[in-house]
Amino acid sequence: DIPEEEIVGLQKKLGKQPEDIFIMTASRLVKKNGVKDIDEALVFLPKQYKLVVAGQGKLEKSLKSKVTNLKLEDRVIFVGFISHELLPLYLKASDIFVRPSLSEGLGNSFLEAMAAGIPVVGTPVGGIPDFLTDRETGIFCDSENPASIAKAVRLYEDIKLKQKIIINAKELVIKKF
Repeated sequence: DIPEEEIVGLQKKLGKQPEDIFIMTASRLVKKNGVKDIDEALVFLPKQYKLVVAGQGKLEKSLKSKVTNLKLEDRVIFVGFISHELLPLYLKASDIFVRPSLSEGLGNSFLEAMAAGIPVVGTPVGGIPDFLTDRETGIFCDSENPASIAKAVRLYEDIKLKQKIIINAKELVIKKF
């Protein structure tokens, strides 16, 4: 397990305030992973919701441009490529994992987030429905629909639902993966 001081240290480095809710996504920055839609979903969310984007890819420049155009520079943190060893630390420093994929294989990033004990939001595509059951082990949103992503993320505020999802997801990962 990761020492609490490492988690707090990373949160501090990323500028996390006590009221902030960190949404994390980790993926190649390509269309199929829907990062553009998470950026746009921030428009529908209160200002304490911030996005941590881990990854690199051909859309990086256009995603940064979109963030600037939407005036969200103070709410989106691009951290670049994160090694597999450091990913659990970034997940633990975050509050929710989101990847509104257009297509997906197994979805290892989701499983890693579930194992780290943070709720996940994803789309019912590819291999995701094999482990993500809506409101049981995660929350579904619609592909290419920022309002749907924002609505799914807001379910994070339902403490009972959040706890149920975290417990069920961890149990599933331990048993099956």
